[in-house]
Amino acid sequence: MRATSCMAVLLLVVAFAVPIGADPDEKSSLRASLLTVEGTVQAVDQLSGEGELPVVAISLARDTDAAEEIEILLAPEKALSDIGFEVEVGDRCRVRIFGSDRGPAKAHKIFNISRGTMVRIRTLHQVPLWDGSGAWQGGRCRDGFGGGHGGVRHRGGR
Repeated sequence: MRATSCMAVLLLVVAFAVPIGADPDEKSSLRASLLTVEGTVQAVDQLSGEGELPVVAISLARDTDAAEEIEILLAPEKALSDIGFEVEVGDRCRVRIFGSDRGPAKAHKIFNISRGTMVRIRTLHQVPLWDGSGAWQGGRCRDGFGGGHGGVRHRGGR
């Protein structure tokens, strides 16, 4: 009798721990692996991003023996302008990207080494930190969180 009660409790625990109808592929896509790439910006362009909104994209020549270039989606020009983040051809950048086999990679955050500025662009679940019109929604960024540095090295989305 005691073994039956323990088994029933165990089954209830398992039933509540595993969501009904959960798609394992969907969950793993939300937890995409992050890669860090560093290099020199070769081109700045605009491509179609989330919601078909035009998004600033950079072509980054990686610091590897193969000197491969990778295309990375950042954020809408308006969102970047709202927070004062700039990137130009020739800038050195370190970017955390979501691994992708198809199309341009999406940036999680970018550090413009040449300008000393960093901003988080998407959450760890790849949710953009801007609204449908391209306006920044990631919170205060670069507005002087104390220390008198003008917020230059502070991260966005705080």
